[in-house]
Amino acid sequence: MQTNNKKVLVLGLGKSGQSVAAYLTRTGAEVIGVDRRAAELRPHLSFSVHEDVVCDGIDWVVKSPGIPAEHPWVLEAQERGLEVMGEMALACRLLQARSKTLLAITGSNGKTTTTLLTTHFLRHLGKKAIAVGNIGTPLISMIDHDAEIFVVELSSFQLEDLALPVFDAAIILNITPNHLDRYPSFEAYATAKLRLQHCLKPEGRLYVSWETLEKFRPLLKEKVETIFPLVYRERKSRLPSHEFENIRGAYTLCQKFGISEPLVWEALRTFQRPPHRLEFVRCLRGVTFVNDSKATSVDALRKAIEAQSSQVILIAGGVDKGGSYSELASAIREKVRHVLTIGEAAERIKRELSPMVSVERVKSLKSATTRAYEIANKGEIVLFSPGCSSFDMFQNFEHRGEIFKGIVDLLGEGKV
Repeated sequence: MQTNNKKVLVLGLGKSGQSVAAYLTRTGAEVIGVDRRAAELRPHLSFSVHEDVVCDGIDWVVKSPGIPAEHPWVLEAQERGLEVMGEMALACRLLQARSKTLLAITGSNGKTTTTLLTTHFLRHLGKKAIAVGNIGTPLISMIDHDAEIFVVELSSFQLEDLALPVFDAAIILNITPNHLDRYPSFEAYATAKLRLQHCLKPEGRLYVSWETLEKFRPLLKEKVETIFPLVYRERKSRLPSHEFENIRGAYTLCQKFGISEPLVWEALRTFQRPPHRLEFVRCLRGVTFVNDSKATSVDALRKAIEAQSSQVILIAGGVDKGGSYSELASAIREKVRHVLTIGEAAERIKRELSPMVSVERVKSLKSATTRAYEIANKGEIVLFSPGCSSFDMFQNFEHRGEIFKGIVDLLGEGKV
């Protein structure tokens, strides 16, 4: 795919969009960026930036994952007869001509950890592997990397316009309700996830969990395989038991490279779990604080509660993504003593959980954390697992998690 002397419109200039623009500029294309924050971004970028689409003379359009297919910018470009593709689709096109191995990982929960585990296992086997995609490093920014294996984390947003047969193997860990603030239904969201099966090379293999196979069998290709079994050895793993499916997923993808069960458990000894995922913060006065800021869906929140070994004071809330909090009923009744809600979804969470547990709405994460510490008994766990997006009060889930940890540290120092 030739980019030299092409005129390309890049829609959305977040991390992904700026990576696209950087690559295209470096390879001889003329880039025009479009972003509502044009005035703010313009002084920091080396190409033209506008607040609305400019289609004259454009050869093709690249959109960032956060911009949906029905966005007015996309529709206008399509009405002009322009091809619109995502950053992932562009990067995959560029990689088609190169002899690289591409492994794809998606799922509603666990995909980042599985991506990191797969990369870690491959490196343990002596392979030159790199983790890219939704994990935070755009694939296009690593096009020229000398890695032999690209382990690609894919979100439903990235899969929406991806149909190139580029992956040597792929896995769908699970599909549970998520992003219903973007998709009109769970079925539409699941359809986006299942597009991964159309992105495999002719000899490529797709692996899914038994639950996914049973639930979506009519929509899956005949040659789909289930994730390989693995004997669980808790004493050798630094991961919570509920993340065992992530280990199995990584083990499955690494089979073709010669991984064995003993090597899995050996590699896990040196694996560093990513932050903000059931992350132990500290213990104060016998109360344990756990940061699970990455839990941005109801299902992730449910799994976080189920993973706890003691009674929980739960802090949840943020920007609602359309899931039903009533699905938490069993986990809440079994392990949660009190819930503190924050953010835009606070009232809805309170309304849906009140029939099963005491719920209190508070104004901020600081107030919630302080209140949780006040009412927690020795031996209990204060679990910050929002079950929502972060953008009402924070930049992203990482920022949200760091703020929570900072508040806990201040509590420990007696400064709150």
